[in-house]
Amino acid sequence: MFDPRGHRLRVLVNAARAAKSAAAAAPIGAAPKREQKKLSYKDERRLTELNALLPKTQKEISALEARLGDADLYAKSPAEAAKLGQELESKRNSLEEFEMEWLELEEKREALA
Repeated sequence: MFDPRGHRLRVLVNAARAAKSAAAAAPIGAAPKREQKKLSYKDERRLTELNALLPKTQKEISALEARLGDADLYAKSPAEAAKLGQELESKRNSLEEFEMEWLELEEKREALA
């Protein structure tokens, strides 16, 4: 036969034991973790930096593309053209990294709002 009081008592005892072991596992004097309501100072500052870096990097890429668009460059100085091509590739990679970081920070900020 099922005893509802005995079952209830066992559930309460098990819950009390679990709570006691969880309290013992927590470090003494540890404050409960507060819920984050906005971006950290570091994240907010980095977002500001990225907002300045993105247009600057895009302008640098446009300038490099314009220089590489000159057909005379390849005829006069193929070494410089190769160097500019490598620099362009590097700037494009940097831009992609900046955009991904910016997107992650914006998504984080929207999730906290």
